[in-house]
Amino acid sequence: MDPASESEPAKGASDDVERAESDTMLWKDRFESAQAQLQAVQSAQLAEILELYSRLHIELDDAARSELIVSLFGDDRLAIRLLGFSLVDRDLSSSTVFEPGVGEAAKAMLRDANPEIRSKAASLVVRLVLPDAMILLTDALHTESEPIAAEPMLAGIARWPSPESVDDVLGWFLRDDAPFGAACDAAWSLENQQLWDKEADHPKLIERLRAVEPASINESGMKLIAMLGNADDLEILGSMLVSDKLARRNWAANALAVTPRGVDLLVQSAGERPGLFIAASDALIRYRATPVGLQQLVSLPHSDDQVRLDAIKRMGLAIENDRLTEAVRLAGLDHAHSVLLLRRLLNSNVQITQRVSKGIVLLAEIELNQQRPNRAFEAASALDGVEIEAPDRLKVDRIRWESLVLLDKMQDAFAINSSFFDWAGLLRRFPETELRARMGVFMLEAFKDSIDGQQVLMIRQIAGLAEDKPPGDDSETGSIPGDGSNDDPEDSFATD
Repeated sequence: MDPASESEPAKGASDDVERAESDTMLWKDRFESAQAQLQAVQSAQLAEILELYSRLHIELDDAARSELIVSLFGDDRLAIRLLGFSLVDRDLSSSTVFEPGVGEAAKAMLRDANPEIRSKAASLVVRLVLPDAMILLTDALHTESEPIAAEPMLAGIARWPSPESVDDVLGWFLRDDAPFGAACDAAWSLENQQLWDKEADHPKLIERLRAVEPASINESGMKLIAMLGNADDLEILGSMLVSDKLARRNWAANALAVTPRGVDLLVQSAGERPGLFIAASDALIRYRATPVGLQQLVSLPHSDDQVRLDAIKRMGLAIENDRLTEAVRLAGLDHAHSVLLLRRLLNSNVQITQRVSKGIVLLAEIELNQQRPNRAFEAASALDGVEIEAPDRLKVDRIRWESLVLLDKMQDAFAINSSFFDWAGLLRRFPETELRARMGVFMLEAFKDSIDGQQVLMIRQIAGLAEDKPPGDDSETGSIPGDGSNDDPEDSFATD
């Protein structure tokens, strides 16, 4: 047979194959094009539907909005259901009051086949603060396998920890694909409630924290390290206090503040970084409410005077009454801060011990020194009828006497102290005011039967009541022999 004639059928078959392939590609392109057009139309229609629902939602009252949202949750289309969650978020931000049906729908969607819907539902249960939220989220987490859905469930358990959630939280905490931040939050919440088994669970938790990348550990995780870790773990947290990331520095500082073992690390670092003052002061107040603790607190550099003042107040309240005077003296507080702390000793429910009485005497001295005789007298009078040491009793009597003079209650003051030499010494230190003149007038009358002419002249001169000195009187100062008035010319009225 002619070879040429044999090749003709083969050539024809090849052409048919090529033609069929070409037709197939053509129809495929047409199908894909039609499908794309259909999807575009459907997308446009869906976008229009979403827009219409959003506009409708704005026009409705609270009850109708709840009804609309529930109907959106029940739609088969994912985009419509997600719109429902978006509208809920908007309403929650504007304090809309939802009908019970919204919460019921959220509960039902915790079992949805779509993990994204389960995630949204869990978040909604948390935000709605449903009465049975703790049980719902604990049960949902028990059967959850997808990290995206487990994350808000763990966040809810962090808010409402329960013994029933311990095993599931631990399971997620140990998973490599866990939403680790949320797992740390839940684990720390359980630790706060002392729900972990120290022997069985704590070793697993700390080993997991040591194994993960440090960058994945949030503040709750750092607090777990501080609470469960050893000295080496604390040193690692201490090194984070110099991180170039502010958030991580603050997290590490707050973590070290949850354990007494972290106090010294915090105080040392805060001594160089004012930004750590709050964490360091919190740790000192919580674990070192002592005179030394107050001394350390006031020595820390700070950037906000009000924050420092609040910390000093809280430390003062935390220190025992019997140690408060020692603390004020050791810290070297100024008068204002000393008074702020010591005035609490005047509360009627405070038992006045010997140590407490010394604090009240110090308070009275400071108030008198600051020219507040009313408060000084109040403090000193708080020790009336209280057995205190003899030197302190002398101080109290002096303070009450001087306070009454400053209050222009001369007769009451004279009833406490009728010593001319004490009155003369006080007159000499008295500020040059109208009150000094009245004090001079009172002394001239009160001591008229016991003083001589020279003493009368001295009183009149100091009080601004003097006439010209009598001829031959060489007195320049009007000092009283033996009263010690010339011993300390720089002495001021205010006591130290």
